[in-house]
Amino acid sequence: MLHTTSTLPLAFASILLLPSVLAQGYNVVNNCDQTVYYQIVDKAWDVQAGSLESCESFPFGYHSFGDIASDNSTSVKLNFQDSFYNTEILQFEFVNEADGNGGEVIWYDISTVNGDPFRQYPKSVIPSYASGPAPASCVPVIANAGDESDTLYQGHYEPNYNCEGTDQEGNPLMLTMYLCSLD
Repeated sequence: MLHTTSTLPLAFASILLLPSVLAQGYNVVNNCDQTVYYQIVDKAWDVQAGSLESCESFPFGYHSFGDIASDNSTSVKLNFQDSFYNTEILQFEFVNEADGNGGEVIWYDISTVNGDPFRQYPKSVIPSYASGPAPASCVPVIANAGDESDTLYQGHYEPNYNCEGTDQEGNPLMLTMYLCSLD
């Protein structure tokens, strides 16, 4: 029987559960042994020249970036350098569109610009809902170490994997990208 006189272990256990309980929208889990730099570009097709010169960093761990906005496309640009100008970039992209029946469809993928800075590491995008795993029709994007991410893009100009924006209970779709691991 476990007995404790401190609430610290319980508080720590609660913190560990936060990502799976509160994570809605899009998230990145950095399982790499180094800092990853990112830039979030809304309206992903509308990147201005020179706008990739500044970026933010996040260390090892879980990072939530917010909701998947309606009628918007977003590109999360990632690499190991503190500038994205004229360098290899991994992109986690998604588009939220109306499905014509009052709902939404979220399209998502992994692609690259100028090559894949994470090519030697596994990576994935896993769709899920707050109620649990996404149905089999919501295909995870998986790239093993050594896979070229552009093979997942299949030459399309728009993301090519999709899921319903909400599950049957109305829980929103969550997209989580794992870097340097598959989950």
